[in-house]
Order: sequence, then structure tokens, then C-alpha cells
Amino acid sequence: MNNRPQLQKAVRQFLSCCILVLSGLTLRAEEGVIVVRPAEEVGPIRPLNGANNGPSAHNTFWFKAAHISYMRTHDTPFDPLSYGRFTFDIRSIFRDFSADENDPASYDFFSSDKVLKRSRACGAEILYRLGQAIEAAENKYYIFPPEDYLKWARICEHIISHYNEGWANGYHWNIRYWEIWNEPDLDRNDRWKTNPRCWGGPAEEFYRFYNLTSKYLKNRFPNLMIGGPGLSNPINGEWMNGFLASVAAGKAPLDFFSWHIYAPTPETVLERSRTVDEALAKYGFKDTESVLDEWNYVHQWTETSQENVRVRNSIKGAAYAAATMAACQNETPIKFMTCYDFRPDSRYNIAFDYADRRPLIGYYPFYAWGKLLECGTQVRVESDTPEIYVVAAKAPSGRLRILVCRYTDDNNVIYAKKIRVRVDGIVPEEVRAWLADSRFFYSDYPMPVAKDGSVEIPLEPRSFVMIEID
Repeated sequence: MNNRPQLQKAVRQFLSCCILVLSGLTLRAEEGVIVVRPAEEVGPIRPLNGANNGPSAHNTFWFKAAHISYMRTHDTPFDPLSYGRFTFDIRSIFRDFSADENDPASYDFFSSDKVLKRSRACGAEILYRLGQAIEAAENKYYIFPPEDYLKWARICEHIISHYNEGWANGYHWNIRYWEIWNEPDLDRNDRWKTNPRCWGGPAEEFYRFYNLTSKYLKNRFPNLMIGGPGLSNPINGEWMNGFLASVAAGKAPLDFFSWHIYAPTPETVLERSRTVDEALAKYGFKDTESVLDEWNYVHQWTETSQENVRVRNSIKGAAYAAATMAACQNETPIKFMTCYDFRPDSRYNIAFDYADRRPLIGYYPFYAWGKLLECGTQVRVESDTPEIYVVAAKAPSGRLRILVCRYTDDNNVIYAKKIRVRVDGIVPEEVRAWLADSRFFYSDYPMPVAKDGSVEIPLEPRSFVMIEID
């Protein structure tokens, strides 16, 4: 008789006991309880694990393994380890604005072609940002309103045609999402007059620019998603309301509304999402998709960037990412999200080590979310613990994957808490888990199954675990 399965199970139980004894954690007496109800389907798992900037030639494997869902082409250099020349800026592809926009020789697609090929090889969809990178330095070059709005729109038309219609020795990639500009509201309150960074002109001029460009592109490509503008601060009601009112009055297309937030808690992201939803509904854009295409951890902007960088590269930053994706899946209609940033040399980088391009701990929330996407269907979960964020997914085969995150921004909270997870109607023989906390680097974690079919795991205040049940 083959006793190997029973022996493996016994070894897992023994190792689990050893881990709890040796971990040195202090467990509070109370515990949280999570109940997963696989018979109650909620809807699809949404592609919330996207990224700003795609893979280099050295970390394509990791992008593909994580099933990174979307790649946004903003601040994207040819080599992600060097800022260099931004690959997708309009003035990087069409360098001489006085040139003939109908002549393929006026365009340089070499770098952008290479980057998009790598991203597509990983299976990522593309959110193509049409515009310019931020110019935070003293010298300003290309962030001012284009000299000729209609010519700028025709340049964008040819870029789209290159990637979707084969123009200029191009491709037929059916890139659907095309975003007009990035953070034009960053220089509000007349800062655009003295030290602009993203749009060196008045708000009203951007409204006119967006209306003309979006109408032109939508007329030329009616089946594509045309939107924007990558708003930096949706709670700045005056700028956002002015933009939405102008688009509504001009009957311009807004297939998706993109916005950004850098915050210390998932609750702040949820509040901002509600603000966006209310504004879209107010101006008649209830069917417009909400796209969060820049987000990451920032405690507060007045702090040194080094402190925020330290958090983003720690388990706290990773737990924040996992909790934010879970919260947005459960409580917002956000269509998809792209974290800023997966470029290793960026101080906003959360995913890859600069030296060897291998994953940091912050990569693994996105990897875990890719596992949920593989399953496909979200199922209902009940939890009784406020700081716990949980999403469960079911595959057609019946496999369950459950992402459980515990997150608080309060560094004074240091106790681990026992979390008990039970699947309604199932008593599994074996459960697998991968734990990320101050001790485990998304490591295989033995989980003995109780007689009632539940499993128990101690979660630190900033941690997450992926649980899998076949």
C-alpha cells in the first residue's frame, strides 16, 4: 500500500507546527474568520494587476509568469534600466513637427516597436498614452499646447494606423485603448504660467485640445476606446468638472476616464474612486469606463521620497498593493489598473531589483492576482475583520484560489492575528498556501486542515497569503 500522500501530509503538518513555534510572533487571542461561498458567483476577476512600463529583455519571464494584464506606455524608455529617450512620446516618434505627417519617413517607430513586441509577448494588453512625459526639470520642451491641434491629431492617427492597420511597415495588433495626454491638471492654479510640468497652458485650452483630438480619432477609428486624460487629482473639482462639462457640451467621446492616486491606504483609493464615479454620472458619462492607470504607495507628499521608496520596496508596500487591488475588485467599478511603476530605475518602482532585474517582494501581489485571473470568476466571501481584504476566485475545474491580505498603515500595530478560512460545503484533504510577510518571501507555507475543513494562518499587520484548494 502506498502511504506517500499520508506521509507528505504529516510532514506538512509537522513543518507548520515548527514554523509557528519558531516564528517568535505574539498572537492575540482573538481571530478573524473568513467564509468562502464558491456556489455564489459575483462576476469576473478584473485585470487590476497592470503596470506602467513593460519588460526589458532580461525580465520578460517574470512579466509573463505574473500574467500582467495591461501595460501603459508612459515614461517608457527603450531600456527600463536607463531613463534615456522616452520611447512613446509624440516628439520621440515624430521629432520634427514641421515635417509631413503623411510621410512614413517622418516617423521613428524603432524603439516603440521593440518595447511593444516584448510586452505583447508577455500577453499584456496595451494602454497607449498619446502625449508627452512630465518635464519636472527647469528646462521645458514639449509639454506646451501643440502649434496645430489638428496636425497633432493626424500624427496620432498615423501612430494608431501603424500599430493596428499595418501602415509604415506596421502591425495589426488591435490595440484598443488610446489615452490623450497625461496629468494636464497638475499645473492648475496658474502654475502653468511659471513652472509647468505636464501642460503648459490654461485648462480651457486643454479642453479644446481634447475635444478636437478625441473627435478626430473616434471618427477615424470608431471601434477603438478613446479617452483620458490621466487626471492627477480628481478631488480638484474645478478642473475635473470643467473638463467633463466641456466634453459633454462638445459631444466629444470619452470612452474611458483615466485618473491617478498615490495614497497610504486602500480606503483613500476607494474614496477617490467614488468621487470619479459621481462626477462621471453628474455629466452624463455613466457608461464611461473608470481606469486607474497610476497608483502606488505614498504616505504624504511632504515626506522625503526616500521614506516612500523604502516602504514601496518592503513587505508593507507589497501588502498595500495586494490590499488595494482586493479593495478595488470588491468595492469599485474600475475597469483595469496599471501600477506606477515597474521600471527598475524609477523611485516609484515596486516590482524589480535594479541590479539583477529579479523580483522584489512587491512583484508578488501582481503575481498572485494573475493566479486569480487564471481562475476567472469571483465568488462571494464573508469576513469579520476590518483590516482584512480578501478576494476568492473559482476556475471552471472547481479549483479555488483565495487572496487574503492584512494591511494597516499604522506601524505601531505589530501583533499577528490568527485568521481562520473556511470554504462553505467543502472539507479539503489538502490546502496549499504561499505566504508573504516579514519572514516569508511569498513562500510555500504548510497549512494543516482542521476536521471542519478550515485552515488557520497567523497574518502580520502587513502581509498577504494566496491559498489554493483543488
